[in-house]
Amino acid sequence: MKMSRPSPALLVGVAAAAGVVLVGGGFLFWKRRQEMLRRALNAVDDANAEDPRPDVLQEGEEEEAVGGRFGGRERPKEWLYGRRMSRCLAKFAPGCSHVVQVAARAQHIRRWVSERKDFPEGRAGYLQWRQALGRMHGRLSEEIMLASGYGQREASRAVTLLTKKDLKADAEVQLLEDVICLVFLQYYWKPFQEKHTGPESGISGKKGEDKQLGEEKLIHIVKQTWEKMSDKGRKEALKLDFEPRAKELILKALT
Repeated sequence: MKMSRPSPALLVGVAAAAGVVLVGGGFLFWKRRQEMLRRALNAVDDANAEDPRPDVLQEGEEEEAVGGRFGGRERPKEWLYGRRMSRCLAKFAPGCSHVVQVAARAQHIRRWVSERKDFPEGRAGYLQWRQALGRMHGRLSEEIMLASGYGQREASRAVTLLTKKDLKADAEVQLLEDVICLVFLQYYWKPFQEKHTGPESGISGKKGEDKQLGEEKLIHIVKQTWEKMSDKGRKEALKLDFEPRAKELILKALT
């Protein structure tokens, strides 16, 4: 693909965000930045390709090749999650900063090495686990960005995004959160919903009140997800092509 020449104003803005004074060679600077981004995203993919847990490509997803033990339509779980995050981000916020692009790809980097069972039971233990994950994702992303040629300012910024500091007040943290929610709704909501209301949940075939408990839990989760999103994110979510049952539960949560 031929790379189009960016506008001078855009080059100056990118350079300023990176803490660079742009004197000359603007297009060369741009090309170097694109190569840094490619290296960083590839490094995240390489890390996530080691995930021993498989996930399956959904209908309409491109069957991208990846090394390792998986074939057919199976891919390493967090590798596939990272690709979905990038795909959603490119559609939702094309032209966003490199920091957001790397943070989106690395949102679950090496997530499998820190398991929920390693932390105490209950909500306090759950929050400890999530905070530990955020710190790990931020640290790994910072290391990758520095190794890819980015400066400390941008590498540290990735840590801010992945630890969710100043959500609602920081536009890029909110952007990342919107994409996280959109990816959940597009790719993971249907199986999550089936797990809690279908045969796997132990609810199907039982009394109506038991099924209602499953639905109430799902509705609560949708409401929590909705609260995390910006108005723009919510509008985008309503455009997603949900199956009838999945859409029914979402609409229940929003009424």
